[in-house]
Amino acid sequence: MREYSGKDCKVAMLGREVNAISISYSAKQEKSNMFVLGKSTPHAEIVGRKEFEGEIVLPQSEFEAIVRSLPAGTDVLDIAPFDIVVLYIDEVTRLAVTDILQDCSISEYQKEMKNEDDMMEISLPLRIGNIKLNVRND
Repeated sequence: MREYSGKDCKVAMLGREVNAISISYSAKQEKSNMFVLGKSTPHAEIVGRKEFEGEIVLPQSEFEAIVRSLPAGTDVLDIAPFDIVVLYIDEVTRLAVTDILQDCSISEYQKEMKNEDDMMEISLPLRIGNIKLNVRND
């Protein structure tokens, strides 16, 4: 068995594949126990809402390409919710895993360059509406 590596990952957003430096996404759901009188053990589990978050890090050239594609007077914070497709494909076996981050929006950005930097990396925290793991095209 072979594990996927960074070179096996492709990311597409806003209608095109992007050269991302990194991408991360996570889901969490609040869960707690409900207790009732007369019992010292939980009576039931209380399940709360699911929350999703993530971050994509782009080189400045990718960030600027996205900005250039936007209508004049807008920036990446103004982009309507969009999907991000993350594809992991093993070059040898051709086995693929496709995750879809649905209804994403960019919540902030910061451009920063220091004297010793080789390139600018721009981190874009994401608000994510839903995550679909291992989507199949059957």
